[in-house]
Amino acid sequence: LADWCPQGPIILFIPRDSIRDMGLLMKDALSPTARRSDPGGIGGQRDELFKEALKLVVRHQQGSISLLQRRLKVGYARAARLIDELEAAGIVGGFDGSKAREVLIDEEQLEHLDWDSI
Repeated sequence: LADWCPQGPIILFIPRDSIRDMGLLMKDALSPTARRSDPGGIGGQRDELFKEALKLVVRHQQGSISLLQRRLKVGYARAARLIDELEAAGIVGGFDGSKAREVLIDEEQLEHLDWDSI
């Protein structure tokens, strides 16, 4: 890998095995089946704001990253991960361009939700 800075080129040497392993890890992480099989976030644990995000999305019937950013006061990356977790839990539908995701449950279903099953 090479880059340029005012002092001259920056060259990094990365062993071939590292590049291959990194590519395999990224391929696994980006796989839709891998994301769906992991019920939570990193390491199988849900984000601590998951329940609050779920309640907000259901109350507003809008599965949008910007809603979570504003209401939970989090950055884009964390809000996007929360939406991905909600999708994996079957609370919101899949990605549809720039539109908010469809919310698949209503407030009545939320009241009867078994938190251990999601």
